[in-house]
Amino acid sequence: MTYSNQRADDLSETPSSSIDIVVSLQSAQRMKDNGLDWKKSVREAGRVLKPGGRFLFCEAVDVGGESYLDFVNSLSDFSMEIKGGDEDEEGSEVTVTVDTVEDEDSDDVDSPPAKSPLFQEVGYDQVDMVLQPHIAGVAIKAMDADMTPAQKAQKIAQEESERLGEITLNAFEGRSKRRRKKKKNTTETDGM
Repeated sequence: MTYSNQRADDLSETPSSSIDIVVSLQSAQRMKDNGLDWKKSVREAGRVLKPGGRFLFCEAVDVGGESYLDFVNSLSDFSMEIKGGDEDEEGSEVTVTVDTVEDEDSDDVDSPPAKSPLFQEVGYDQVDMVLQPHIAGVAIKAMDADMTPAQKAQKIAQEESERLGEITLNAFEGRSKRRRKKKKNTTETDGM
């Protein structure tokens, strides 16, 4: 474990994609009060996380009149709230929100490439605190968040190639089984 004394909104000494877990405990409001950029700290946390890394947070619901959760969710494409923690499993409710990024027309040279979400999933729950409502949760960094558009295209092409290879192999195996079965049936019929 390595400790580093850096501002949370400027983690320039920490390399991208080098940390497994980032924890933020009731720091956003204090950052705002001290003139730091709490939103940039969330983006920095995402930058330094390894793909699949976890961002754990317990923060005030509103920071300076802005929703902490709405900001974290704006960096995600999947969000899940778990309600009814003290109830039995039948009484529990799960709310799921999925926002998809529409693919831009690839012929349009002027349009910027569609941004991938920083976090692939955000799960959270409301926390009852005595003086101020809080939100606690975890955000998981997307596996392709650090990839360039060319790397993403290459990954998609590789996955498609593997999918077609699997289909071809399954078709070949299916034909082989049918031929063996047909041959077996012909042998049994000839033997009678």
